[in-house]
Amino acid sequence: MPGTPAPRVSRGDDMAASNKAVMRKEIRARLRAAQEKSVSDLKAVEGVRVAMRENGDPEAIGIPSPMLFQSGIAFQRDATRLLDPLTKLVFSLGSTQVLILPEGTALGDAKVLDMRRTMGISSHLYQAGVAPPRVRVNLLNTQVDIPKGLQDFKGVVIVFQYNQPMNLVVESAVGDELGPPISLGVYPQQIRPSRNQGAIIEFSVSDPPTGLVSWKFQLLQPSRDGSELAPLQEVVGGGPVFHQIFWNGRLNYFGSPLPAGRYECILSAMDAKNRQRTLHRWIQVLDDGASSEKLLEAPPPETPAAANAAPAPSADLHGEGAKPLVAGVKPAAAEPTTISKPKAATASKRKVVKRPVRGKKAAKADKGKEAKSAQPRAEASPEPAAAGHYELSFNKNTHQMTQGAEKSLAKAAGELANYPLEALKVVGHAAADEQDPATLADRRAKMVAGLLVNRYQVEPKKIQISSSASGQGAKVELMMERGD
Repeated sequence: MPGTPAPRVSRGDDMAASNKAVMRKEIRARLRAAQEKSVSDLKAVEGVRVAMRENGDPEAIGIPSPMLFQSGIAFQRDATRLLDPLTKLVFSLGSTQVLILPEGTALGDAKVLDMRRTMGISSHLYQAGVAPPRVRVNLLNTQVDIPKGLQDFKGVVIVFQYNQPMNLVVESAVGDELGPPISLGVYPQQIRPSRNQGAIIEFSVSDPPTGLVSWKFQLLQPSRDGSELAPLQEVVGGGPVFHQIFWNGRLNYFGSPLPAGRYECILSAMDAKNRQRTLHRWIQVLDDGASSEKLLEAPPPETPAAANAAPAPSADLHGEGAKPLVAGVKPAAAEPTTISKPKAATASKRKVVKRPVRGKKAAKADKGKEAKSAQPRAEASPEPAAAGHYELSFNKNTHQMTQGAEKSLAKAAGELANYPLEALKVVGHAAADEQDPATLADRRAKMVAGLLVNRYQVEPKKIQISSSASGQGAKVELMMERGD
């Protein structure tokens, strides 16, 4: 592209091709071992069912609900024996997307409690740092290809979807005042480099309606006196992105282990209104005498002697000729190594805008003006019926909201974000003359709940779903109540 600046070059780019190949092979082996260990741990729990693809990748996992949940939506005390390997598996699968199906989905008979439980699983993954664009909850019983071996399974089914484009564009402006939507995760949170352990760092940056100007990821090393953090790595970009980095706590990947300490990951992003959002995560690097979980350990290395002295590249694992996922990498003392699936890398690469920040900002502003002039004037969103009470109108005999209802939903989600002690009651309704009003009211409520979780990132535990076939009209009520 004419005028596009060249990416900043990593000093690891001079690494011999043979050593790059060795590094990539080793990282793939680490991730494969982590996947296999996670699947093995899940299979070891009696009652859990796992469907595998022909190439050995997990296709879907079925977990009986009583193993995860108590009588309500609270997790069992020992649910970590399932949630921990599940979280590890999701991180090790790169850009693979995760679809969570409530119990009863295959038969079209998912209950409200089942919906809330699946939202609890997605919330657990979000809190661990898994990128929200990777995780979806199917609350509408929409058609999903469930593996044959799990079509009759009684419990939660988690389906893994490979090589699909990731949606990194946010339609709603809710939460814009906090900056662009971003996520940052680290797994595991402590490593021991002397035992060839490493961590996966995952982050995502989505494009908000106001436009994304820039983002920056940094990995910082604690200084010797502990007074400040010194930068090890900096990655910058100007467009929406999903990115994974594998970091083994060593100097240039093949070098000596870095000093023990608390290393910090920082992700920040700025929109076209100069609003910035920042997230922090930490990796505890342990010396050989400390205790740590044995996760993502390397298999016996097949490293040639020259590799021990050569710097490691900031390499994408899809061939020498492929362009990196990110706009550029700043030279640093220790270089994390990118890990990502080929298909996802292609999709994300298409969305990354590799031009100066000022040009990006101007283009977004022009694009916004054109869009406003081309779109018809939308209906005004109705004011709340009362403080903390919204009514969302639906088109007759459908679960399609009106334009005004879409805006009201965004306002309600924003209001809930400002009052963390509030719970949100979602009540579906249908008019008496609509077809099958009871089912329609129930599906409307579930659809709105799904939008609140998946689009607006409302915590599932705050949502209470119910429906009424009392003939009050084609609508869904949102009522904010003080949480217990």
